[in-house]
Order: sequence, then C-alpha cells, then structure tokens
Amino acid sequence: MLLIFAALSFQNAMARHQDTTRRVIDFFVALALYLVVFWIVSRVVTLIIQWKSFTSKEQPGLFCEHTITLTNEALIEVTPVNEGKHLWSGLHSVIDTPQYIFIFVAANAAHIIPKRAFPSPEAADAFFKRAFQLWSDAKRPNLIPATWPEGSR
Repeated sequence: MLLIFAALSFQNAMARHQDTTRRVIDFFVALALYLVVFWIVSRVVTLIIQWKSFTSKEQPGLFCEHTITLTNEALIEVTPVNEGKHLWSGLHSVIDTPQYIFIFVAANAAHIIPKRAFPSPEAADAFFKRAFQLWSDAKRPNLIPATWPEGSR
C-alpha cells in the first residue's frame, strides 16, 4: 500500500510541475503526510484492539480476584471462571521485587502477586521463600534466590 501511494504521489508530482526540484519536494511532502496519517491511524486501531481485548467482558478471568495456592506438587490458581495448575518443574522462574512476587509460568507470562495482598511484609516474604523453595527443589537443587538489586529500590 505504501509503494502504491508513493508511486501515485510521484506521478502526481511529476505531472503538476515542470521544475524537477518542485516535483521532488511535492513527492516527499505527500509521502511525509501519508506516513504521519498512517502512523496515527495504525496507533489508534492498535489502542482500540488492545482496549477491547483487555476489558473484563472479553477476559473475565484476567481482571478479577485470583487465589494462588502453593502445594508440594504445583502452584494452583483459582478465579471465578477458571482453575489452573502449574507443576513446579514446568515453571520458568520465581522472582522477588520490592513490591511484587513474579512467578513466571513461561519466559513471557507470569503471575504477578502484589505484596500488598498479604496481611504483612513477613507473610509476603514467607510466601516468596516457600514458592522459591518448591520451584528450586523441582528445577535445580541448591539454587540461590533471585531478588531485586538492593541499590535499585
């Protein structure tokens, strides 16, 4: 589509003016205008698609209360519309940050657990330590916990 527009703009610029410099300027002005309009339209369409795909009606199990349970065999997630079980050996990683605990079920997908969901910071720390221990025992024994670097808080 971009090539078709460029060719039509070039032909139009060549047909309207005798001066070659003016023709080239007209072509690049038209091309720049097209690129700006194309970028704006594509950005708006992308935002609309993202908004529609992440509304609670479209993803009823995504934006709701989740209950995470740690068992010796797996991490179990329960929502009002779904129940999931992830074996510890299949999880990618377990990471602690100042505000969240990330339990990655794949390299690009995680359960993000806010520490404010726990009754106390000690409870959040105990949850992370248990999750990390269960995961590391299943994955690689004697693994050191991954935490957020102290100086970056």
